[in-house]
Amino acid sequence: MKLIYLSLFFVIAIFTAPLRGANGSSSEPKSSKRFSLPALMHPDGCLNATFDIANSLTKILNQQPVVKEAKKWQKFAMKDLAFMHEQIFKHHPGPVNKEDPFFNVSLVKSYKEAESSLCSIKDEDDYWKVMQAFAHSFDDTHLRVFPAYCKKATENIKNSMDALPSYEKVCSDVYLIRIPTFDFSEEQQKALEEILKVMPSLQKSKAIIFDLQGNGGGDSAWGHEIVSSLFSKEYADQQRDLLNKSVYVEYRVSPENLAHWKTIAEKNSKNFGVESESARSWERVCIQMEQALKKGITLMRLMHASGEEEKIEPSLVKEKYGHKVSAKIYAIVDRYCVSATLDFLDELKGLDYPVTLWGKTTGADSLYMDVRSVDLPSGQGQFIIPLKVYRGRKRGHNEPYKPDVVYTGNFEDKSSLVKSICNSL
Repeated sequence: MKLIYLSLFFVIAIFTAPLRGANGSSSEPKSSKRFSLPALMHPDGCLNATFDIANSLTKILNQQPVVKEAKKWQKFAMKDLAFMHEQIFKHHPGPVNKEDPFFNVSLVKSYKEAESSLCSIKDEDDYWKVMQAFAHSFDDTHLRVFPAYCKKATENIKNSMDALPSYEKVCSDVYLIRIPTFDFSEEQQKALEEILKVMPSLQKSKAIIFDLQGNGGGDSAWGHEIVSSLFSKEYADQQRDLLNKSVYVEYRVSPENLAHWKTIAEKNSKNFGVESESARSWERVCIQMEQALKKGITLMRLMHASGEEEKIEPSLVKEKYGHKVSAKIYAIVDRYCVSATLDFLDELKGLDYPVTLWGKTTGADSLYMDVRSVDLPSGQGQFIIPLKVYRGRKRGHNEPYKPDVVYTGNFEDKSSLVKSICNSL
């Protein structure tokens, strides 16, 4: 192909080269636009003109792969942005949330800004800058996009490298319980279940330290299981009900969201038992969302089996339950603590019992929660989208937890971190 272009430009050069003298230099002022066939046919003049055009052509040809690469990533970005916009519009609670009137304005603005950035994309790095800018514009840790290779890396880490929940005595009558995630693998779940069995025996210990460093969340039902195993189910349920007496959630209704919740319902039935509160709750979500779909409802508040809106009944908290815990309770936190981990902290701090947070300020959540992931049409990654919205949550929109005690030491030095708590006792 290059040879064809060079031949073509060689012919053009013969008939379009500027007038040159016998030695190839211009015989007229540079501004002259006259041409002379004899001068054109002079070997030096023709050769110089051909070299000039050949050099220009080479530059053009060398740019072709760059242009082709840019167009490829621009095409990916255009397709993926349209897909993410559609997913948000059809499945996110925001577009139909009357209590968030600016969501749709932000969605339109963010999408237009992302579209205007398409022409700036030259390669994969630029592509991800545009994708991430669009996702981050919603200021929501639950709405995000990440590359396919991150998904594989995450799967590999979760399958083989994630630490198991652990339990150990770290100093005199002080116990450290490490909870690296609430999104457990089968092996991690078994490890936690063993810890739950020994929790009642720690009630009278000097102190219990929950190490939540790096815990990015998962299923918040596990946090409640931990509190229940330590304090008793009756006390934990009552305290949670008091904390959430004005809280409820609304779910965005769509066939895709329903399919996701059915998967979650099956998982909870397996993990906690078919008759567990968690399993029954998710079963109600699925049944009522099917009904909402038939009625054309877009945002659904969960109802009790009686047909009443789900809420905490005063009768549930008339009798005050007690507990046998006397141990001091600490939780080590950092900026990676989000989602179900913050729900766990909500429950701990909402107890009628002192709990000390130790470490650094946590991450924060918007009121949009519980996500599902979808593959981008380009195949470059996955898009994560929230499916429900909290109403009346005590912890505000994007409000983090600040530690009661700020730890200024090296978080990588685990022994020193734990020792700092032991020394404070």
